[in-house]
Amino acid sequence: MAVFLGIQRKLVLAILAVVAICMMSPVWGWERIDRIKKCGHQCSPGLYCKNKASFDRFQRPQSFESQPFQSVNISTVMKCKKERDCLLYLNVNGTLQLDENMRGVEICSLTLSTLRHQCRMVIFKKTESMKLHGQQVHVQYNCFEVGIAQQILVTLKTIPDGNTQTMEYHVQGCNSEDIRRNIPICIAGKLNYSVDQKEKLISVHVSEFLEDNDYHLRLCHKWHSCESTGAYVLIKREDPVKKVTLPYSKLVPCLCIEGWSSFPDSSRIQLCPFKKNTEELWSGIAYNPISQELVWELACPIEVRVSLCWTAEHIHSCTDLPNSSQIVQNKMKYVGIDSHPRLCVKFTTTSGSWIRCPFANGYFPVWNMKVVLTPDQYQVVITSAMDVVVSLTLCNRTAHSICHPLGEDQVLIHVNKSNPVASNLTREICQPNICIQGRRVDVEYSVPVQTCELQCSLIVPHSNDGRTSVWMVTLTFAILTVVVVAALVGHVTLTVFQRKNMGFKGSRKVIFQPFKQNAGYPRQPRVSLLYSADDNRHVSMITAFATFLTDLQYCTTLTNLKSKSVTQEFLGDPTGVAILVWSKGCNKPVVKNTCDLVLPNAMNAVPLKCIRVDIVTYFKDTVKVSDIPSMFNAIPICKLKEHFTALMKQSWVDPQNAMVHHDPMLSLKGYRSRQSPKQLAIEIQGDCESEDSVTECPDDEETLLMQKGC
Repeated sequence: MAVFLGIQRKLVLAILAVVAICMMSPVWGWERIDRIKKCGHQCSPGLYCKNKASFDRFQRPQSFESQPFQSVNISTVMKCKKERDCLLYLNVNGTLQLDENMRGVEICSLTLSTLRHQCRMVIFKKTESMKLHGQQVHVQYNCFEVGIAQQILVTLKTIPDGNTQTMEYHVQGCNSEDIRRNIPICIAGKLNYSVDQKEKLISVHVSEFLEDNDYHLRLCHKWHSCESTGAYVLIKREDPVKKVTLPYSKLVPCLCIEGWSSFPDSSRIQLCPFKKNTEELWSGIAYNPISQELVWELACPIEVRVSLCWTAEHIHSCTDLPNSSQIVQNKMKYVGIDSHPRLCVKFTTTSGSWIRCPFANGYFPVWNMKVVLTPDQYQVVITSAMDVVVSLTLCNRTAHSICHPLGEDQVLIHVNKSNPVASNLTREICQPNICIQGRRVDVEYSVPVQTCELQCSLIVPHSNDGRTSVWMVTLTFAILTVVVVAALVGHVTLTVFQRKNMGFKGSRKVIFQPFKQNAGYPRQPRVSLLYSADDNRHVSMITAFATFLTDLQYCTTLTNLKSKSVTQEFLGDPTGVAILVWSKGCNKPVVKNTCDLVLPNAMNAVPLKCIRVDIVTYFKDTVKVSDIPSMFNAIPICKLKEHFTALMKQSWVDPQNAMVHHDPMLSLKGYRSRQSPKQLAIEIQGDCESEDSVTECPDDEETLLMQKGC
């Protein structure tokens, strides 16, 4: 008994499961199509019939008023050779009242998309018609082959009287789960993906597709059709691994993964997983500074309104520029743009608004307006990196971004490139909410620049009798006179003192003498600057560097390799640093990294001299690092300044233990050449030979050095 109850319970559960599946199949999109093993015709029991071909031309009836059939049912059936290899057929089932004169029924189908015409006749026996006169009979034919999603026109006509009834029928498409699993043309496969945003790659794994065919995969942008991005892979049917990677540029909302089997008219599957990535659309704004055009192209089919706007300081909102709004179908274009950092583009869709400011990085030339206070009045100063025309007006600010013009008066100012223009302002601007506003008028779309709330109380008032001005001028002149006299006396005293201590008696050796140090500080390090200047500007730059070292209390010596010979005696100080300043022009030194063979130059018979070079440096403004042999590991003078400054600061912090400053070579060994040459052969570009260790300064250089106190 217990066993019987258990079987009964299982049977009830199975029935309930089947009922639930049948009820839920419409919800799940699962509609199972009837299977047939063979196609043909069938009539009611007791009615003998047979079918034969009909060669009558299909004619669409002019009227649908004739209804000889009580009912007509049309459905789709499926016949399969094997799993996932099936065909679809049309099943026509009609019910009619048999007449003794009726000899049969003609059933025809017309495919509207291809105009394919199929007809069959189901013939009754005459004796059967007379026997079953007045009774309802059923006639069925299910051998009309059809394709997916086809629109079919079905006609049933009685023979011989020709009463006709016509119906339309739509065959299920690949959206039917049963068809998608069993009709080859609908089997598009299943796609699983993953995204590597760092490498910008999409990995796709394909499954559940026809294994006897190759498979295509690509990335595309879905507009009316899916336009390929260029990323495409063909998976061969013999490939054991069905996983590939596809590169992408941006994950825009319309980016889709599309796959299909390699046979004609095969169904395609599209996976578009990035529909929420709307922000990716608003990049790619391009600006042409020559034509002053701002261009942006729509990457996906989306309805978007674009407008120009401008931002104010300390305000996060963006105020629309008038007459700049447009609905973009494919491409946005604005001509006559002010490339100001506050000019922005606003994109608006049904999902929200996004603002992008293409000039905020400051890569493009801009203009600016500022108000400066002088003792007498305010001045507006306009600077620009390009030629512009600016309009100045007074306005009344009623909100953060709203400023109404006061009257129609305006001043047009033409500003040339890199040439600031100043204009005086009256006291009329010193009122609450009154602003001075500047705006470019030589372009179509420009940004207003405003300065408000000026305080006229800061302006120094004028005295009526002029006594205050006379007193201030007199006091200023007296102070300047004292300062100039003191400077001249100090300069003369310092020059005499240096010449006495350094033996500066007609010598051509030019030395910057640092200030005398306290007893607790180490002795002054010696720095020798070797150079062969290209021009007067180069001489000035080298002299400025020498002055910098002298101000840091380094004993600095200038040696011109161009005009005099150089001997080892001058550079024999083991605690000094010899720095070669590289030049680029005809005065560039010809340097050898060896002194083993000191031979005369074959061209001009000028001998090569061996000197010591510890560091090779250069000015970035005149020499490229690629112009210097890599063996010297040259460094720019700006880096050298930083290091010398750090060494001097260390000596100030710890004067009793200032070994680093005392021996600069210890701290500068990181800047030495990779080969660390002790001796270099340098070709001297001059004819005069002298025993003096330092070359004579040219007239222009000597004048500069005298101004520095040499």
